Amino acid sequence: MVVGDATALPFADAAFAAVRADRVFQHLAHPVRALAEAARVARPGGPVVVADPDQSTLLIDAGGCPLAAEVTEFRRTHVRNADFAGRAADAFETAGLIDVGARRWRLTLTDPARAFGIITWGQAMVEEGLFDRRQCREWEQALAAGPFRYQLDYVVTVGFRAA
Repeated sequence: MVVGDATALPFADAAFAAVRADRVFQHLAHPVRALAEAARVARPGGPVVVADPDQSTLLIDAGGCPLAAEVTEFRRTHVRNADFAGRAADAFETAGLIDVGARRWRLTLTDPARAFGIITWGQAMVEEGLFDRRQCREWEQALAAGPFRYQLDYVVTVGFRAA
């Protein structure tokens, strides 16, 4: 395993036949610079593929609990580039990738245990000063009681390094 900075990858130019990132770019401070690096380490003609959720499309329902709106906003504002997936195609072109295309799928989860750690978000909101202990308990009870729905768009964007 190699650990490095996505904007300064420790690999030679054209080192890989393809580059793929899954649920990474939404968290990066400089996603366009990271895309340029991904393009640099891909071979000419090689694909660069990024799959990320578009947090701007996030909808959460926990049995009608009114705190769901606050939890949704928390998620949208605590992911560095929450809407990157929705604008990735433009970023790919800015990074010099060609033949860019994107495909969007709606992801719906009905089990809070599978919803990307949502069970811990109430406590995280307490730590951030956004929820008090009573709200945290109310949120956790709503998740346990159901019904539950977590829905957002997942976007896969692909572009190719110019030959």
